[in-house]
Amino acid sequence: DKQATKAKQLLAMYYLLKTIGIEHRESNSVSAVARFIHLLTGTKFTNIQNSDIYKKYLLMPNYKKGEQLIKDLQYIRPYFEESGLEEAVKEIDSEITRCIRELPLAMRKKWQGASSQQ
Repeated sequence: DKQATKAKQLLAMYYLLKTIGIEHRESNSVSAVARFIHLLTGTKFTNIQNSDIYKKYLLMPNYKKGEQLIKDLQYIRPYFEESGLEEAVKEIDSEITRCIRELPLAMRKKWQGASSQQ
């Protein structure tokens, strides 16, 4: 699936880990989480701080902004919904709502109700 980019996979892993209490800014280091994600994805690295996974995960969930982030959140949301991971769905919906509020007013109308349209 070419739409399932590494960035979207990392975003999904961020919300999955967050629902079980692993938050890289609060309870775990980005390096430790990035090493774990490297294990899960089978992606090799030489220096964790130079890996793309580390660099993107460091910014999670805001590795993108505005409409691009909303689209990625909408892409991963159904996977959590279908799996019954309601806590992650709530977190994703909250992030979509926050992203919409930060859009310029003219763009905001396009996205109103985006999280509930899934």
